[in-house]
Formats: sequence, structure tokens, C-alpha cells
Amino acid sequence: MEMLKELNVFSIGNNLLRQMENILYLRQFRQLRLVNLAGNPVCADPEYHNYVLSHIPTLTYLDYRLVDTALVQAAREQYQDEMLELEEADAKRLEDASATASAAQHDALMAEANLKGVESLFDDMLREDPEYAKLVAVEGLTDVTEFRDKYVTGTEEFKAAMLKLADEKREERGLYQTVVDAAKQAKDDSARQLIMAFEKRKKHAFRDVRDDPSRAEQVRVSYDLINTRQATQKWDTANGGLITVWALCEGGLELWFRPLSGGS
Repeated sequence: MEMLKELNVFSIGNNLLRQMENILYLRQFRQLRLVNLAGNPVCADPEYHNYVLSHIPTLTYLDYRLVDTALVQAAREQYQDEMLELEEADAKRLEDASATASAAQHDALMAEANLKGVESLFDDMLREDPEYAKLVAVEGLTDVTEFRDKYVTGTEEFKAAMLKLADEKREERGLYQTVVDAAKQAKDDSARQLIMAFEKRKKHAFRDVRDDPSRAEQVRVSYDLINTRQATQKWDTANGGLITVWALCEGGLELWFRPLSGGS
């Protein structure tokens, strides 16, 4: 359930929920508006309503009854100390999650720009150097702050250039995908028109044969149902469109990217 970030209705009525502490699991769903626990053993606890209303502050309905805001406030006051601890823990968890997401986004950007490991390269080299571990024991010989600062300064221009190239590549891929999608849509439209035309011709042919069965052979010829030459031409037209799309998807990268890169 952790993946259901937008969950707003949750009902497990008439089950075997016994511990009110288990209700804390629902605090993570920030969009939760309706909870139904009616019929569970936990509902017999005299503190059930106040506990739920205080610990799940987003509720509008509890057990399919409208929540009274005055009761929510009273419940929160009753559990004030516990709620302060929970809210502090929630804030810390959200802060950690945000920091983790930001770090992951930064790492993904570095990897996309072929810069993975560049920022930590200096420290990685020291950590992997067996001689450095020996020098740490000698006072005054292991202050590498100046060298680290020079490394950081020296790599900033390189990082900026690589990130700029990554942005350009992303823009090129977006433009390429737009062109391919447009070409595929055009061929899809053309294919639909061919199918509709064929169905229309077939319908007319069946109608003509129904009206005059003696003309069946003539109808077959007149509507090209056995004319392999025209059928082949129609197939070549459709197939040529499919080949064009395939060429764009599989073999056209160089053709499309060359103008974008300024090549001849």
C-alpha cells in the first residue's frame, strides 16, 4: 500500500483489527479523507474515536460519518504530547525523504552527463591509496584541503560543459521523438483510411452480389478483389509507410541528429 500516495478512501470494516497502534500506519497517506473501521474489535475501545481523529488529521469521514471539527480539536488536545512527537518525527521523515530524492535526482543528472564519480573522485583516490592510510598517522602530512579545493575548482568548468551537452542531447532526443511520433501518427491515419476504403468497397461488392447473384464474377473483377496487381500496389503503399517509420525509429538517428549538431 505504500505506493498508493493518493489514497483517499480506505475501508476494512468487519475485520479483526484489535490494536489502535496499528492505525498509525494510515498517517502516511496525506490525501486520506474517509476511513471505515466499523465492526473491528478496536472500535470497542472507549478511546477509539479520539485516537483516530487525532492521529489521522486529514479525515472528513470516519466510519461513514461526517467528522466534527470541534471533536478533532478536542482529540488533538487530549493526545497533545504524543502528537507533538509524531509530528516532529513526520517532519524529519519528510525532510530525509526530500533530501534522498534530491540526491537521487542529482546523481541521475550526473550519470546522464557522463559525470558519475567525478565529484567524489579526489576522495576516492585517497581512500584507495594504500600509502595515504600510512601517512594519516603522521601529524601535518595529511591536510589535503588545499588540493581538494583546487580539484573542485578545476572540475567545475568541465562539469558545466558536460551538463550543457547533456541538455542539448535531451533537447535533440525530444525533437527526434516528436518527429517520429508525428510520422507514426500520419501513417496510422493513412492505414485507417485504407482500411475504411477497403471495408466500403467490400460492403458495396456484397450488396451488388446480393442484388444480382449472376454478376458475382463481374463484381469480383470490378472491385479488384482478385486483381493481385492493384492489391500489391496498395500493400506496397502501406508497407512503404511502415518501412519509413521503421527507418526513423531504427536507422534515422544520424539523419535527424546531423542537422541539429551543425554537421553537413
